[in-house]
Amino acid sequence: MKKLKFVLIAGLLSLNSYALDLEVPSAHKASYLLVAVSGFKTGRDKADSENIFSNKIGKGSEDSGVWSNINKRHKKISNTVYLTHYSKNSELDSVMRLTLDENGECKKSQGLIMMVNSWGAKMSQKLAERYLKKCGTLPDLTILVDGILKPTTAAYTDSILAFNCVNYYQLVSKLHGNTIENCKNHEVGFNRKSDLFNAHIETEWYGSDKAQQLIEKYLNRELAPMFTKELYDIDYQKGLD
Repeated sequence: MKKLKFVLIAGLLSLNSYALDLEVPSAHKASYLLVAVSGFKTGRDKADSENIFSNKIGKGSEDSGVWSNINKRHKKISNTVYLTHYSKNSELDSVMRLTLDENGECKKSQGLIMMVNSWGAKMSQKLAERYLKKCGTLPDLTILVDGILKPTTAAYTDSILAFNCVNYYQLVSKLHGNTIENCKNHEVGFNRKSDLFNAHIETEWYGSDKAQQLIEKYLNRELAPMFTKELYDIDYQKGLD
């Protein structure tokens, strides 16, 4: 138990040490890697189980709002990749390789944007932690859509590791997200009685559509590099606490 406590404390100290060293973006990157992390009831076809470039839906799984709605064509996108809420470490390794140049150094001119749904919340932050550790910086933008803690139905409430965070959530279903301290929060309202997960699914598609529009504005430089700070005075460093 003592060893476990030491590891946890060391990990927290490591994250906090970045808070003073991070260079806040003052300009947009030349290109961006886009990562879509799918959630509850979604998954990739077994034939493409670790192909991060495949968004082919597996048998018995449902389509993912973030996989379907994320942009694949914008000139500022270097690659679009697809993760699930149960992606393996090897898949995260594959994504991280796309952040490096031929010399194994982090690409300074390439940023990182993530669109995340439901149970994918924790997986996206696992990738963000790797990115922070390797490249010493944060994702430029993370959009969370009704984040849930896997394997429970509890809402994901941890602060997000990102320079800009936007969160779409609803409180109608028993399966729902909640506000995030260092995000711009948008509650999605529904005129219905409480249910198990229907509003959660509706929010997945509504929120991911809104998220894509927001990403488009960011890629078009209609939003500042640190727009949540400038517009809403949101402190990204809360994710490092």
